[in-house]
Amino acid sequence: MRTLQVLTLVLTVLIGTSLSSCKKDNPQKSQHRIKSITTVEAEVSRKTEFYFDDKGLLKQTRQYKNGSIEVYTDYEYSAGKITAAKTYEQLTDGAVRLCAQANFSHEGDRLSRVEISDVPAALKKFAYVFDYSLGDTLRVTRRVHRNGIPDYWTHPGSEEDDSSEWMTLPPLAADIKQDCIFDDKQNPLQGIPVLSVTYSVGVFKQISCDFDYRAFFLPNNLTSQKMDWGELRTSQYSYNAVGLPVKRVTTGNAATASRLEVMFDYGE
Repeated sequence: MRTLQVLTLVLTVLIGTSLSSCKKDNPQKSQHRIKSITTVEAEVSRKTEFYFDDKGLLKQTRQYKNGSIEVYTDYEYSAGKITAAKTYEQLTDGAVRLCAQANFSHEGDRLSRVEISDVPAALKKFAYVFDYSLGDTLRVTRRVHRNGIPDYWTHPGSEEDDSSEWMTLPPLAADIKQDCIFDDKQNPLQGIPVLSVTYSVGVFKQISCDFDYRAFFLPNNLTSQKMDWGELRTSQYSYNAVGLPVKRVTTGNAATASRLEVMFDYGE
């Protein structure tokens, strides 16, 4: 009887050790989560850090330039759906300033509209509208607020002149995959509602936000894209053992195109 008890105890320890070993050796889902993205172009290095809550929802991104923080963005949710994002500039005296805001709308479980504006003037205001009625083809329409459109862009007599404060500028709509080629590897930003922030300091400081809808919707990584002005941008990737990109090098065929390196880091 005692021999049986000893064998049972040994077997229990071995099973527990085996499960513990499997748990330790197999990467968890959280270890596949994007932790940071670093871009290097010429002498400038920019890093965006991602922070998630205990439900796996993106709660904040922080953007640094050469090690110093420039802006951060807070993300808000309702019933697990993204509703808003607010971008703040980090001032030199330690204070912060709200500089851009995005509002997200849904139809059922689908993201239907993302509206972005600068704060507090709201002179630059635009929206992406997503149309799922064509089945597998997701159509994206970009609309701009009338207050931010120069007079020579308006179209007197159009249907929207009297009925809306928004206008659709050419191209009226585009397939989300239009003029793009993708790889067959996992896109680490799919389903993450991150705002991309452009921060530049020249004669005037400029901070602008955008929503990368291709990164949000598409399962794979962009390898080639023909820009509206004719430039062709191509990207080459290096991947880790689970097929996630760890490095991307993007170049363009234009004479003024620069080389852009992007590094991806994953973890808790």
